[in-house]
Amino acid sequence: RLIQKYAPKGKTIPLISSEWGYTSVSITAEQQGQYLAREWLSNLAEGVRLSIWYDWHDDGLDPKDGEHHFGTVYNDYTPKPAFEAAQRLTQALGGYRFVKRLPLASDKDYLLLFTKGAAVKVAFWTTGPDHAVSLPSGRRLTLTGSPQYQEAGGDVTLRAAASWSATTQDEFYSAGKMPMLVLAYDNADSRQHRAQMLA
Repeated sequence: RLIQKYAPKGKTIPLISSEWGYTSVSITAEQQGQYLAREWLSNLAEGVRLSIWYDWHDDGLDPKDGEHHFGTVYNDYTPKPAFEAAQRLTQALGGYRFVKRLPLASDKDYLLLFTKGAAVKVAFWTTGPDHAVSLPSGRRLTLTGSPQYQEAGGDVTLRAAASWSATTQDEFYSAGKMPMLVLAYDNADSRQHRAQMLA
């Protein structure tokens, strides 16, 4: 709201996420890797166009100094789990476009949908205990703290979900103000479809 208030009239100023990271002194190196992937995916889902992880390289060797251990690689440039998590994410989703987050039973569970042409992929994880979830198609996913990436394959429910999206015309609105929704649909079959919005 502050950016919108002070931006020049008619100009959209994008948000970036800069210097956001976690030191492997206060969490494990494995958790640091989980958090990196979750941070980047969450930012994508919120429309943040640029995410800068803090930091590329561990700055020192003091095991008690948190500032020395924010890196994706150790001080000697050996990859940490955070580096490997970044590598997995970029390899799995390179060229894909974020479509939307699909709702699951718990707000702690994340299921993000991505497309590249006709290809559909999902990224999924949980911030709670590891557990399995069932999708409407019957497909079961085991959610852990580490994001995982899978192709939708023949899952018609995920493919159908990837064909439409609804966004607000103005992302900044408050209670009492009527949001204007923009519905986009890629009609992949010859049938007619009807959209119904429920408040």
